[in-house]
Amino acid sequence: MKPPLLLAALSAALILSGLFPAQPALADEISATSAASAAPAKPAPNANSAGKPPEIETIMQMPEGEERKKALSSLAPLLKEWAQREPLAALLWLQQVKTPTVGPWSTVLVTCGQTHGKVSADWSLQTNGHPFIHPLLFVWASNDPATAAQWCLQAQKPDEIRYLIFFSIGDGAAMKDPAFATAWTEKLELEADRLAAIRGIMLRWPASNFQAATAWIKQQKGEALKVAAMSLLEYHSNKFKTKDGTKDVPGMKAWLDQFPLSDAEKEAALNGPGFSVYTGPKKK
Repeated sequence: MKPPLLLAALSAALILSGLFPAQPALADEISATSAASAAPAKPAPNANSAGKPPEIETIMQMPEGEERKKALSSLAPLLKEWAQREPLAALLWLQQVKTPTVGPWSTVLVTCGQTHGKVSADWSLQTNGHPFIHPLLFVWASNDPATAAQWCLQAQKPDEIRYLIFFSIGDGAAMKDPAFATAWTEKLELEADRLAAIRGIMLRWPASNFQAATAWIKQQKGEALKVAAMSLLEYHSNKFKTKDGTKDVPGMKAWLDQFPLSDAEKEAALNGPGFSVYTGPKKK
């Protein structure tokens, strides 16, 4: 499954071997994370663990197809428990599944993001687990935005997914605490990072509080205002519908008229190529 399809499927789902050598620093973080967990004390999660439930391996021996997908999906409780206990081993297994199934992917990624956010995010960067980075960071930031945002500033971010990292933190943080997300975004030093976070914030926040999101956009200036307005209009065009269900273009234009945008910018907002969740502005 390609990353954009995984993202869409995971968003809907929300509301193997142990041969990977764990970095020493990661092993310490995993141990600390486990110790702080409210779950009963268990051995520290470890990517070298051989604790994968045997039921998973049995199902993975089945021929690829619908039957195997159904069998894997039925193991959600086992996958969740395993990901809580051994996040890196579960992520490694997920990375090696040639034909990922939405159910197992969402179960493992959501669990790792909730219970081992930093460890899972570090692992994803160190092992080129880039298809996992948005769901992991989104879930982590929607549970603990302050810690996820701090990690975002300190982590060594590959250029090819730098945009996606800031987008994901903005997306998740705005789900939990829009005030925190917007304040954090406004303090980012680089404009490109700030704009990526703004696009993330606009992905879901306006769905729950359109008026507050609109009011915040009015406070922005320059490129930040333009990108915020264009992103909201693209992601939430369903807010502008006529009684017969068609696009309410006059309503969209009236909404855009609230902002100091040029005619060309308004036209781009209405008919432009839009944004890619994964790479930023689309090219015509």
